[in-house]
Amino acid sequence: MTAFFQFTPKSMEQQNTMTLSELVPGQSAKITLVSASPVIRQRILDMGLIPGVTVRMERKGPMGHPYWIGCNGTSLALRQEEALGVEAELLKD
Repeated sequence: MTAFFQFTPKSMEQQNTMTLSELVPGQSAKITLVSASPVIRQRILDMGLIPGVTVRMERKGPMGHPYWIGCNGTSLALRQEEALGVEAELLKD
């Protein structure tokens, strides 16, 4: 499988920006960017994970993934490659 993600160092204004896979259970974040392959991106957007939406990391699977995300009153399970394609800004609780 070809990787579609480009990892670059975070600048000062992006310090609170992370992928959903970096959230720990209990943390909330606001989605800022969905950047994945076209098929995965469309699937993520269809689930309601669009820029501006607030999500909460509910829990992680036994091996660190899948990820259970709370979004708009719904729980979603994301694969690691899906969670890596969603950038979000960490919210202060």
